[in-house]
Amino acid sequence: MKSIQINILSDNDEIEVMGLLSFLEKKSVISMGNIRNMSIPGKPMTINELNEQLDISRKSKSYTASEVKAILGL
Repeated sequence: MKSIQINILSDNDEIEVMGLLSFLEKKSVISMGNIRNMSIPGKPMTINELNEQLDISRKSKSYTASEVKAILGL
């Protein structure tokens, strides 16, 4: 058995990586423990910055549950 530490470098990839790891854990391929949030706090966003980020998010591609399963090979 090997133990490794994984640092997810991009917040944008966190959901996908954690989903993949959770899938492997459910199949009893891996076990996970000691999950820590390592986000580094930054300066608070202004309302305008928050609204810009929300606009970007709304305009970006979204996936249905079946598309995500196909991408992950589930």
